[in-house]
Amino acid sequence: MSVNDAGRLSVTVAGALQMPVSTYTLGSVNGCTNEYAAVSSTTLAPVSAATLTLNGTNIINVISGSLATGSIYPLISYGTINGSGAIRLGTIPAGVTATLGTNVVNGTNTIALTVVSGNATADVWSGKTSGNWDMSTAGNWTNSGVAVLYADGDNVRFDDTASAFTVTTASTNFYSFVAPGNITVSNNTSAYIFNGVPIAQAGTLTKSGTSTLTVNTVNTGFGSIALNAGTITLGNGASLGSGTLTMSNGTSFVLSSGGTTFPANPIFVPAGASVNISGSGALGNGISGTISSGDSTSVINITSTVSFNATTTQFDSFLEPSTSIQARRCAFPTPAAAMVVATPPSTSSAHYNREMLACRLPWVQSPAPARSAARKRQPPAP
Repeated sequence: MSVNDAGRLSVTVAGALQMPVSTYTLGSVNGCTNEYAAVSSTTLAPVSAATLTLNGTNIINVISGSLATGSIYPLISYGTINGSGAIRLGTIPAGVTATLGTNVVNGTNTIALTVVSGNATADVWSGKTSGNWDMSTAGNWTNSGVAVLYADGDNVRFDDTASAFTVTTASTNFYSFVAPGNITVSNNTSAYIFNGVPIAQAGTLTKSGTSTLTVNTVNTGFGSIALNAGTITLGNGASLGSGTLTMSNGTSFVLSSGGTTFPANPIFVPAGASVNISGSGALGNGISGTISSGDSTSVINITSTVSFNATTTQFDSFLEPSTSIQARRCAFPTPAAAMVVATPPSTSSAHYNREMLACRLPWVQSPAPARSAARKRQPPAP
């Protein structure tokens, strides 16, 4: 891919997505301009080139992003670099002081932005104008007490001071998503609901406060999810991306009724934590997520019927096949919660054996189809 003299290439960062190219040529003789919006990752460059060629003086603009003091943000990664050209830093977000140069990030050569003084404060949701989370509606956000427009790459915060608690993401960019830096939901008295287009970001979703966050969006880019307090509920078809979900003691994760046990997210239960997992229907086999624990004192309380219709490996990291298996346990605290499997556990179903032992429950085989009623015997003929 080439950007010719006086040309301009604008890149909006979308979570962990990356644009890979074999060759990336900036300028033909005099140089060109590259622009980056929603910059937030300190590990992943938005553009990855096997070979980077620089001709002339090439300007790099950083339009927006969540930029922390002392952090390095890779913009272009490359294997080899050619040409006699140069790069120069152009515009950067207001309040930010930074330098641009070559840097090695995670063992990869990059052109990166080094932030001397950052802007990593948060836009606080007020919802005074509407429930729309977009980049054009005025009056819905403040930053340090001043009204602002949201921009992709900004850190955002949702708390009990807002006027609207049902938030609809409605992007105005080409890709139809919103891409914040980090998201904090801190709510004790009001439940939040996220509807709308996907949320794509590479930072952390942090849930604090004792109330609930219901996620009805199909999200693609959460780097990690920290469930520090309260409850996260997934609506039908919703997702949290693929980052690790860490559940602190006393927190709850409520799954949708879409028919799967767990999403693709790995789930981590810290040492000594007792957490709750449930669903609006029976929890069936999951897709790819795994569950692990900090030590042998971790407990998962499952408050829904569990129906395993095939061998499942999701609890294998949580329930160790060793002498300490009884210590890490899944607890079924209500009589209505039962472990149901299509076939009895056996030596060929090691995963069932681990789960039955750790849950301290007998297996309950799925009921056989009901038999048709027997016909009444006719009285003998006279």
